[in-house]
Amino acid sequence: MECGKIAPQNPEDKRKAEIAWVKKDKALKSFNAPQQAFDMQGPVKLEGISYSSSYGATRTYVPKTKDCEPTTSVHNGTDIAVGTGTEIVAPMSGTVLLADPDLFYEGGAVFLDMGRGLVSVTMHMSRIDVKPGDVVKQGDLIGLSGATGRVTGPHLHWGVKYRNVFSDDRGTDIWLDPMLLMSLKAPE
Repeated sequence: MECGKIAPQNPEDKRKAEIAWVKKDKALKSFNAPQQAFDMQGPVKLEGISYSSSYGATRTYVPKTKDCEPTTSVHNGTDIAVGTGTEIVAPMSGTVLLADPDLFYEGGAVFLDMGRGLVSVTMHMSRIDVKPGDVVKQGDLIGLSGATGRVTGPHLHWGVKYRNVFSDDRGTDIWLDPMLLMSLKAPE
């Protein structure tokens, strides 16, 4: 993998990564969606789908050249193997916090506040059909899958972040396995 796919290597990419961080941090600090029954669906039809990388997998990226060091990270979502142009829908009703076509690592990404401190994050999208502040219903089209950002091929990265509603310290937030959340049922 080329160095630029692992980490920003030049001032322009470093600045773009910094701007993306500020956008994501701002989006994750602003939430106030109403509480709702827990009933989540996948952002794409999950029947018969292959997963190209699971939540929690440790990855080591080794550069093709000696210009940069290998990088290790934990995968904070599930990669769903779908081709470019697959429809992505809102897994739950909520409010769009961030809709950006070109974040440094994520490429096209949508952050959706689903209430209860949960934010759905879909990444590497080729098209985004929502904007910050939009209120969407479960199943509404939010965009199309793609191969944008730092990727080796088309897929949908889906993550869910739990934002600690009792603290302004975003360091207390945690990533959750979205597939685990799919198995939860709404309280009777």
